[in-house]
This record gives sequence, C-alpha cells and structure tokens, in this order.
Amino acid sequence: MKHQIETERYFIAILPPEQIAAQAQALKEEAANQFATKGALNSPPHLTLHMPFMWKIKKNERLIDSISAFCREQNSFNIQLKQLSCFEPRVIFIDVAENKQLVQLQSALKKWLKINLNIFNADYKERPYHPHLTIAFRDLKKAVFPAAWAYFKQKEFQEDFKADALYLLKYQDKKWEVFKKFPLQEG
Repeated sequence: MKHQIETERYFIAILPPEQIAAQAQALKEEAANQFATKGALNSPPHLTLHMPFMWKIKKNERLIDSISAFCREQNSFNIQLKQLSCFEPRVIFIDVAENKQLVQLQSALKKWLKINLNIFNADYKERPYHPHLTIAFRDLKKAVFPAAWAYFKQKEFQEDFKADALYLLKYQDKKWEVFKKFPLQEG
C-alpha cells in the first residue's frame, strides 16, 4: 500500500506584477551567483502575509473558500517598494514604504485564519510585521554578509504597484509555487 501524503505546506502572500517580479528575481539570481545564497530562489518574489503552515489536503476546499470569503471583504491598494535593506546578519531585501493598509490586511488575515480555520501565524518573538521582498536569507553565510550587504546597499530600487490579489503558495518539488489567486475588491 502506497503512503498517502495527508498534509501540505502553504503560505499566503502578495506577489508584485511580472515586470517588478522580474527585477526582484534578477537581484535574487545576482545574490546566488555572487554570494552563494540560493534559498530565496525557492519562491517567487513576494510579500509574506502569513507564514508557512500545514493543512490537510482533504480540507483544501474549506481553505480556499475561507480565503475567498476574506478577500471579498478587502480592497486593493497601492504598495511602494523602496531601496534595499537588511536584517543582519543574513537577510537582504527590498523594503516596503510604510503602508497602513498592508499592515491592517496582514493583521486581519492573521485573525481571520486563526478564528475561522484554527491556523496560527508564527510570531517571531512578537516582532511587528515588516513586509519585504527577500533577496538573500538563511543560507547567506554570516562571514559573507558584510560583502553582500556592501554590494547590494548601493543598488537603487523604486517601484509602485497595486496589490489587487492574495496568493496561496504551496510547497512542492522543493520550491514554493502559486497554488491559487484570490482577487481583492477594486479599491
């Protein structure tokens, strides 16, 4: 008898439009080639709204219906990406300009999933939500970080886009892929 996978790993994010995603992807590839950090290449460029969680496959319809219901109550809004920044000693990212709508959306989604689906978001030592598009992370060696940050902090990055959908990403074949798109209301 074949062993059946009962749960899968998901996370929820906002993805920038193709043209901005391509620019961010190019920076990720640059980081991989210059500084041997490939971890960020395992997912499309994104702003995480809800950290990865496990979910039973047989309950996928319930998950999708619930996220759809949440998104029907949320309006689209603009996001401004600005400059590169870092969390020492391993993470380099494209920063997001202060955005109350994004913070409120993330907080509302976290609460919605907890109440409606009993899915809890990982709170990293109760740090506030800091949206960003990751360029290099966990596998960037601490010893290499100063050189990588010196290289990337010189780069310019300014883009704006309309966040008009949430995305459910699923972990498969050792990488994250879009599983479902959930449109937001025109805001």
